[in-house]
Amino acid sequence: MSDTGSPDAFARIIDHFTASARTALAARLASLSATLSDDEAALIQATADEALRNNARLKLNRVLLLELHAARRANELGAEDDAGRFAEFVERVVQPQFAEHLDRRYPPLRERLQCALDRQRNAIEALAERFLADRDLLASLLGHPAGRLTALSLGQGDLHDGGQTVARLTLEGGTVMYKPRSLRVDAVLDGFLAHLFGDDADRVRVPAVIDRGAYGWTAFAPHRYCENDDELRTFYRGLGHWLAVLRLLGGTDIHLENLIAVGPVPVVIDVESLFEIVPAMAPSEYGPAYDAAVMLIRNSVLRTGIVPFRTQALGFEGIDLSAAGALPDQQPQVKAPTIVDAGTLQARVKIVDVDMIAAQNHPSPRPDVSQFWDEISEGFLDVTARLRELDAAGRLMPLIAAFEGCRVREIRRTTRAYVEIGRMLWHPASLHKEAEAIEQARDLFVRNAEAIPNAPSALQDIQSEIDDLRYGDVPIFVAPLTRERIDKVIAD
Repeated sequence: MSDTGSPDAFARIIDHFTASARTALAARLASLSATLSDDEAALIQATADEALRNNARLKLNRVLLLELHAARRANELGAEDDAGRFAEFVERVVQPQFAEHLDRRYPPLRERLQCALDRQRNAIEALAERFLADRDLLASLLGHPAGRLTALSLGQGDLHDGGQTVARLTLEGGTVMYKPRSLRVDAVLDGFLAHLFGDDADRVRVPAVIDRGAYGWTAFAPHRYCENDDELRTFYRGLGHWLAVLRLLGGTDIHLENLIAVGPVPVVIDVESLFEIVPAMAPSEYGPAYDAAVMLIRNSVLRTGIVPFRTQALGFEGIDLSAAGALPDQQPQVKAPTIVDAGTLQARVKIVDVDMIAAQNHPSPRPDVSQFWDEISEGFLDVTARLRELDAAGRLMPLIAAFEGCRVREIRRTTRAYVEIGRMLWHPASLHKEAEAIEQARDLFVRNAEAIPNAPSALQDIQSEIDDLRYGDVPIFVAPLTRERIDKVIAD
């Protein structure tokens, strides 16, 4: 929830609720002083403090607004003017007795918030420790020594698996990305692409990686526009190459934020969703021809996320999230909850229309995909023919077998569904009567599983999803690839 008034209206309150997590982080960074310079520690601390504050702000804003209006309506704020009464409210919230009030009205709030912040803090501490342990290794991605940390960007994605998230680290020697997951699948995929395309400098690729098991580092993919029409044709031919490869390997979720245009090369920066099995659908009321057509579409290149499509997701109706689409001036605005009149007794939530933030998936400032459909089609057909030749020669399956054991993400529900249920579970009404909110979330997930065949339906899995959301994580399902799963996806 953004704040179009004064973003610091509740700053003192947010500082109050995040103080213990920020203090604990400072103590941990101090213990790393032998390998972490003072400047680096200060940078990590400042960036982490802001991330913790943002996390707490999103979870507390609605409660604070409700309490503000309750105090106003009960005539509990006695200052002479509006600004004075708002300041009085802030002072009231940071007093120890207000914590007792919160515990009575929203029993799980403080414990859940503290747990969410501690998880996030632990994840940031792990990032710092891993960076220090691997600093020298990063030279293999940068081409020269990493040097000092000069900038840090946290929250390059949702929080998963205990407050972990992708981060961007800028060093004296260049920029790298930190990912809190195994990157073996990235390395195997790029080896597959190298075998398919050889030493072509403009071949499609994923960034170089250092896989450290539970986490890893990747080279940074710097966006740049193509310099001429030849580069544009190469880029769109590369999109066709990706469509052929991802269709074979069951790749999904390559939306506008997961593909970067690096001149003529479309670089896919997140390939954790490969070998997705398309589940069978229950027969519809429209007949077998309709059902067969639906399955053909669901198992086509449309599943990759690259081909233009417009979503019907709540709040994103009509938005094109595809890597090839999402064209400038062709996107509707999205609905976003925002605090207006912040810092006053009239502060409230309002749903406003906002522009989509431009991604880096396009190879030119004014892309016109319609001019390059021939290149996309030619690229797709060319690579499809290469793959068939490899298969006929018995050389394709040994390459694909290298993926066995790689850990991949299974998209069981949409991230948007999780975000909406998460918002509900942090609503003041849900915090007031948590058991009822959990039961409602459980019912929604059960009904969602009835409509989406691969969504979790077992009550223990649903409870795990709810628990993740109660503590601020977006649930994810990750599993090692089995030979049976690989064979099924390839056969389909």
